[in-house]
Amino acid sequence: MKKLFGVLLDVQNSKVQKIEIEDSLDEFYRILNCSLVDMPVRKIGNKYFTIICDDEGLFAEDYKISATNNFGQPQLVGNLFIVSAENIDGELQSLTDDDANYILKHVLTIFTRKHPEGYPALTQVEY
Repeated sequence: MKKLFGVLLDVQNSKVQKIEIEDSLDEFYRILNCSLVDMPVRKIGNKYFTIICDDEGLFAEDYKISATNNFGQPQLVGNLFIVSAENIDGELQSLTDDDANYILKHVLTIFTRKHPEGYPALTQVEY
């Protein structure tokens, strides 16, 4: 099975890491801890990436914001797995190590009323 290298932003466990996983829906469900994924292409800073996310995250009782735009407004919730926006015939592509490091520079700790302890979130995410 094809492997996929990307950045996992795990807001549920307050972890951010570069990981390599199998390129499969079951693996996305497992690492994101969800049962339905979406794969929007979004701009982070000035580069585009595919962000694999929980499509039903807003329905969770106590969701965590995982991505904000340039104004600090919520864009995505729940765990995220970020890979390259480049694809070949619709297939997802791994990040380069430079792109993974670029993404990590856009992760900051955010604090919310429900989560004053803070946790990592992706910033500067735009359409």
